[in-house]
Order: sequence, then structure tokens, then C-alpha cells
Amino acid sequence: MSNQEKHGIDFEEAQKIWENPEAQIAYERSVEGEDRFSIVGYIKEKCFIAIFALRDISIRIISVRRCRTNEKRRFQDENNS
Repeated sequence: MSNQEKHGIDFEEAQKIWENPEAQIAYERSVEGEDRFSIVGYIKEKCFIAIFALRDISIRIISVRRCRTNEKRRFQDENNS
């Protein structure tokens, strides 16, 4: 199942999250030796979170979905402090 089918957003549109100057990046965990990160930010006034990995000089998006209520609240609180 594609990310578009599962979460309503494709990886091409998800790249716009990196254009958000207030986006927040955090280390999440290592999976089979690959470090994974999250980025939270807005795309068209909607909060999204993407999980990604760094591969050489590129970013590999693993998944992207709308923020949960607690993720959105934390993102807003950290940007308003």
C-alpha cells in the first residue's frame, strides 16, 4: 500500500515539509543499523510528521502522515516558546 493510499499524502508533496522554516527535526531510533529521524512541520496549513533516513547526500522518506494531537501540540508549544 502506498503512503498516498494509507495517509493521503505522497512522498513528492511530503518534501515540502523541509521548506517550513519552523520544522523540527529529531533523532528517533536506529533500525537495522540505519538511523531514523522525524521532521514535524506544516504543509498547506496542516501538521505532518515524516520519518526519514539519511543516505549519503540524500534523504529517504520512509513514511509521512498527519500529526497526532499530542505531536501537533508539542510542535506548537516549542515554536511559541
